[in-house]
Amino acid sequence: MLTVTFSAKDKLKEDLQREKKDEETLIRIASSSENPQQIGFFLDKEKEGDQAIADNEGERLLLIDQGMAHILTGLTLDYVNTGQGMNFTLTSS
Repeated sequence: MLTVTFSAKDKLKEDLQREKKDEETLIRIASSSENPQQIGFFLDKEKEGDQAIADNEGERLLLIDQGMAHILTGLTLDYVNTGQGMNFTLTSS
């Protein structure tokens, strides 16, 4: 399973509150349609079989489909200063 740090959850929550269209809209992590080797985020609704990552209060923030969950197992999603500003990073746990 993907590990999501407190910093990443806080940023996802902030982004979701700013972009949210309705109560069912969450952020999905998925392969880019233009470049399948690149992972990105987009707004989506929960589908059957999705894993949902929640913040500490239980609010669902991030959706991961079954195929992507397998790819992300053992990785950590963080939100850190990368030297090019604040960005999300995926690293081995």
